[in-house]
Amino acid sequence: MAPGPWSAKPSPMQPTHSSLKLIAPWDDPDRWDAFVRNHPSRSVFHLSAMCRAYNESRRFASLAVAAVDTGGEIQGLIAPVRVDVFPSMAKSFTSRAIMFGEPLCYSTEASTAAMQTLLRHHERNAKHDVLLTEVRSVSTAVAQCPILAGAGYKAKQFCNFVVDLELDENSLWRRIGKQMRGNIARSIRRDVRIETGNSIELCERAHRFIKKSLRRSVVPFPGVDLFLNVRKHLNDVLQVRVATHQGQDVAGSVSLGWDDRFYAWYGGTQRFKSIHPFACIVWDEIKAAREQGYRYYDFGGAGDPQQPYGPREFKSRFHGNRVEYGRCVRVYSPRILALAERGYRSFKHLTGAI
Repeated sequence: MAPGPWSAKPSPMQPTHSSLKLIAPWDDPDRWDAFVRNHPSRSVFHLSAMCRAYNESRRFASLAVAAVDTGGEIQGLIAPVRVDVFPSMAKSFTSRAIMFGEPLCYSTEASTAAMQTLLRHHERNAKHDVLLTEVRSVSTAVAQCPILAGAGYKAKQFCNFVVDLELDENSLWRRIGKQMRGNIARSIRRDVRIETGNSIELCERAHRFIKKSLRRSVVPFPGVDLFLNVRKHLNDVLQVRVATHQGQDVAGSVSLGWDDRFYAWYGGTQRFKSIHPFACIVWDEIKAAREQGYRYYDFGGAGDPQQPYGPREFKSRFHGNRVEYGRCVRVYSPRILALAERGYRSFKHLTGAI
């Protein structure tokens, strides 16, 4: 088989799919994380501790699973998370499974067979509880992957911005759009300050703005328990920022720093005409990520490039490299999904979000 988008140096093991054993991340976390750390498409979302944090949080459940051959070697791994969008309603009508990082496998026959087994296993266990499964790639293109296509996943457009942190701070600053630089500098002069850490108190303060912003956009939001569980299991991987203005909280962000990537995860802000606290947070994150030795600042997604999307315009003004890895979606019930989306659009109209 020709190398696919997850290809790397071949694994020496060549089992058949019938010889595979499936394990969850908490069954053997050391072996799980060793496989993740050695894979070129690894991300914080694949780690056993991240799977555990999701699994212990309300409205989330980890569906992560790996395939192990007879020699004890992992041949493939997926880390989907069931997200209960509206937990008070039937899960099969509103829930979805999200892979926040691409499936991890190699280009060998054994690894390909393992991934096919994992995807079949996931569908058998998820299709009655979720509307769809979506693959969100962090670092590799998934749109043309033959394994996903063979499992019924359809590609869709999706872009992102990634800042190269090997540039010096002055170069990073000069790359930001002139108007955005002015907004940041003016906000700092007007006493916008950034608090950084990951204390329980700071998580709660940041969460208030994340909740308000996502609720304003009628977008599902996590409880603060997700952030606290990541803090418990991954410690300093979690980085929290709260912007204050004249001593009052005005914006917050929760980010993840692991391996070579600083990942902008969640954020929210009050809206002002005279100050731009969230722009100040992003610039503070970029500076800190560079100082901490990360290679990339990842904006976490910028939507379908063919559709209007305000956050994409904001993120573009920092002039990171635009990447289009795409996403892949496997829909289990097109009819129910169409009904759910129609209801969601009606709800957003009623609330004034669109």
